Amino acid sequence: MAVRVAIVGAGPAGASLAYFLRGRGVDVEVYEAGPRPGFKPCGWGVPREIEEFLPVPRGVVKVKLRGYRVFLDGRQIHEDTGRRTWGYIVDKPHFLEKLLEGVEVHYSAAVRFLGGEPQIPGCDDECIRVVATGHYWSKAPNYRLLAIQYLVKGFRGEDDVLELWFDRSMVGYIWVFPEGGGEARVGIGGFRGFDELKARLDRFVGRYPGLASARLVRLEGAQLVVSGLRRELYSDQLPVVGEALGAVFPLTGEGIRPAVASAWALARSLAQGSGFWSEFEATGVPRGIDLQARILEIVVRAGPDARAALLSQMPASLMAKITLGKATRRDLLGGLVRRPQLLMLLARYGLVRKDALNG
Repeated sequence: MAVRVAIVGAGPAGASLAYFLRGRGVDVEVYEAGPRPGFKPCGWGVPREIEEFLPVPRGVVKVKLRGYRVFLDGRQIHEDTGRRTWGYIVDKPHFLEKLLEGVEVHYSAAVRFLGGEPQIPGCDDECIRVVATGHYWSKAPNYRLLAIQYLVKGFRGEDDVLELWFDRSMVGYIWVFPEGGGEARVGIGGFRGFDELKARLDRFVGRYPGLASARLVRLEGAQLVVSGLRRELYSDQLPVVGEALGAVFPLTGEGIRPAVASAWALARSLAQGSGFWSEFEATGVPRGIDLQARILEIVVRAGPDARAALLSQMPASLMAKITLGKATRRDLLGGLVRRPQLLMLLARYGLVRKDALNG
């Protein structure tokens, strides 16, 4: 294995790769364009399945989530608020700092790319350069959405239940992520312009009971690529991980866990001399991303009523599997066997085979 690995980007992919490599005794350095880790805004939510790849460091969990609620057109359609811990709201900057402990990180280091190659001082032919720069690298041709959110103080909702609010008139959703101590992140993501998204978010904030006396501390936003994996961007000569590779779940916009999974796969690949894609596929994450990408195509192309039917009639257990990236096409057939209209919709767009409807 190479003596040195230079990682461009200290987001979830770059930081977790540094963590995995340092644990294997590898000399690793990280170059981050921002002044600190976790500079890009996001909801800070991760499902507990992230622990398949690394333990969530102590002290970074703001809230343990015991459930969720899903709404469509203002009406609740799904709920799971049992005793099971579904996931966590983490302090993302602190989470990344913990992963980067013991690693040399160069902040405010804008790495130049020449001929597609990152120019890193002292990184010779024996040095492996890794791109973990987020969506700036993937340059996906479609399915880039805008996400904006308010950081809220004085929130009076439940501290351990997240909420997702869908509207059939738009591809996207509003989220309410509690952070404990009267704080929350309330945001919206979708394929609309900033003005429309902000107007929808402001209307929601004005109506939501738990925000009646809240103070909106800050509005922040970011672009997110949800086109699916860009397998053609990866090469053994220049490995690419995280959102730079399209490792984001397209339906949900979840990026931290798939980024960590891609970094885990690359660390194993470098250490064992195995193929990156075989290691990554073994995690199941690429399959989940690919399935969500196909479903997103249906959601975008279908009309408002078909989108509403897909959300409201899908069994909650199947929706949870799809959301977590754990579902297969067999799961779709089994979960929708008693819902022929939805099966026909999926068959129409090629997500399930039409002859399966006659089985």
